[in-house]
Parts: sequence; structure tokens; C-alpha cells
Amino acid sequence: IPFARHSVSPEGKKALSLITFLVTECVPPMLRKQVALLDPFPDLKHFSGMREKQLELRESLGPITLSQEIDRFLSMGRKCPHSLRTEGLRFLQGTLQLHKQELSELIKENNCGEGPVLQLIQGLAQLCLPYS
Repeated sequence: IPFARHSVSPEGKKALSLITFLVTECVPPMLRKQVALLDPFPDLKHFSGMREKQLELRESLGPITLSQEIDRFLSMGRKCPHSLRTEGLRFLQGTLQLHKQELSELIKENNCGEGPVLQLIQGLAQLCLPYS
């Protein structure tokens, strides 16, 4: 994604072309769920087709609970550098705002300092630390 953001460079054009091919033109069946669960693509013109396809794939998974979305966000955090989490953070913020009631229930269900909300707070705190 970092190369593809700057689609004017030769590397950026190649990266964007490859990502576009894999996500919009030829999503292999074995990758559909993984593409659906990635952090959203940047909200830039040259990523719009990929964002639409990813949303379509996410919707094909069926309803996702707030707890599942928190788990998805945290699992992606273990797989990619902090600097690539911007779109995931924006998406998570919007999801939390849309599901305030469910978030309130998750907070009430917090068992002995465990649960998705505490894990989320810990994950967000780790994002504030320098990546090593």
C-alpha cells in the first residue's frame, strides 16, 4: 500500500496494478475472506474500486458483531506495521460510534479485567509506542 499510494512512481504503478488485479479482477476464492478482513484501503481515488470490492466481500461474510470487529482489528495489528493502521483506525472509530450501545454492553460484561474492550485499549496503547 505505501508504494501504491504514490502511484506516479514506477514502483507505485506496479504495486497499484498488482493490488488492483488481486483484489478487484481476480480475487482467488481462498483469499476472499482474508481480503474482506483487511483494514480498509485508503480513501483515495485510485483505491476506490478496491474499497468497493472489499466492502462487497465484507458484506458477503454476513453480520459482524462489535466484538468480532475488535478482534479483527487487533489481529491485523499483529500482522502489519503501525504506520499502515490509519485506515483501520478510522474504520474502527466509525464502527465504535455506530455501535455505542453494543460497546456499552461489552464494557459492562468485562470479566475480571479481560475481554475485547480491555484488549482493544491495550492494542491502541501499543499503537502509540514506537514500532520496533
